[in-house]
Parts: sequence; structure tokens; C-alpha cells
Amino acid sequence: ERNAEYKEAFDLFDQDKDGRITMDELKTVMTSLRLPTTDEQIQQMIDRVDTDGNGTIEFCEFRAMLEEHRKLFGQEEDGDGVKRKEIEDVEKTFKVFDIDGDGLIDSDELKKTMLMLGEEVDDDDVTKMMSAADRNKDGKIDFDGRFARMKK
Repeated sequence: ERNAEYKEAFDLFDQDKDGRITMDELKTVMTSLRLPTTDEQIQQMIDRVDTDGNGTIEFCEFRAMLEEHRKLFGQEEDGDGVKRKEIEDVEKTFKVFDIDGDGLIDSDELKKTMLMLGEEVDDDDVTKMMSAADRNKDGKIDFDGRFARMKK
């Protein structure tokens, strides 16, 4: 069932239905969402999930990105401590949201990524998410701050 939802989301991005999301297709979606994004930012987004290095996002890469998103924002905490693999998985997801690669997620990056992933969020939703994850209240989420929240 989840795979079908991921495929439906992928198909919204894959406008020419060739099984790949190109830079132009991603930029078109971002523009239609009224999220002005530079070519450099689009390329960074692709580079973060393009595991085969061909410059496009195939469904398996898109699905992996959504799975990381689901893990990061899902209800899957077990309370028994966090394994190294889990830390690595969270760090990979963090990098998807960190569009400019500065090691921090600001509210603009959070909103852009959530909308790109098909999540209906408004400024109030983003403010609530930032408040929950911003441990030092500097208006940005750093990897340590997000990880500390997951452990509690």
C-alpha cells in the first residue's frame, strides 16, 4: 500500500513518464508549488538522493528518500536506545532536508522539502515542527538537536 502511494507521488514529479525525475521536472514542480528554487538548489536536492550518479531520480531512489522521511517523522521510536545504523539513516534524511548543505535546516528548507514530498504544510505546521525539533531555539535544526529529540 505504501509503495503505491510512493509511486503516485513519484508520477506527479515524473511528468514525461519515463521513470526518471530530471532537474527540469523537479524545478517545474517546485515552481508550481510557488517555491522559488535555483538550479544549484535543485541540483543539490538531486545529488543527495541520486545514488547511482546518473543525474536523475529513479523510483527506487525516490522511495528510499520517502522512507527516510517517514522514519524521521514517523512514530517508530523504540525507546531502547539508538543503533548506529539508525543514526546513519537519520543523518541521510537530514541531508535531504538541508537543501543548501550548511548543516542546518531552517524553516524555509523544511517547508520546501515537506511540500516537495507531497506533505500539505502551512507556516503554522512548519513553526510547530521547528519548535519541536529546534533544541537550542536558534530557529534552525542541527543534526545533534534533531537526534536528541528522537532519543527522548
